[in-house]
Amino acid sequence: MPLTPIPAAVDLEELIQALDWASDTSGLGNMAFVSRETGQVFLTSDEDFGDAPNAALPSDLDDVARYAIVPTRHDLRLGKRLAVRFVQASLPARLEDTYEMFASRGAYARFKAMLESERALDAWHAFEAEAVERALREWAESEMLAVAASGPRH
Repeated sequence: MPLTPIPAAVDLEELIQALDWASDTSGLGNMAFVSRETGQVFLTSDEDFGDAPNAALPSDLDDVARYAIVPTRHDLRLGKRLAVRFVQASLPARLEDTYEMFASRGAYARFKAMLESERALDAWHAFEAEAVERALREWAESEMLAVAASGPRH
């Protein structure tokens, strides 16, 4: 009977940080990778692949058999769609306002201001954290990785 390989375990908190890194839109070309063998997370940017590559990074990061590319929040649908789901469930009277907010730039600042005025910011943060963790666990499972629980989040 063939043995099923044990998936590498990646720390949940490191995976969340990698998601945030990869989701940064500052134009640095951020990407994050997880070793399928060790679960180690590698954060990169365009600067790491210039004339003098970053010696701290494995030279074979482009090998998808060895490294999984961490998705972005957009890839995991953790942006506007998540905000709308939260409002549908928690503040249905503000749903039309939410759609209008997300029709233009600066939506998250307006969204968070609305949540503050509704005293729902803490509930949003809890909802978002749960959705992020669930999405990352599903992604990790699809990539044949295991997620190891971190210590308590603050």
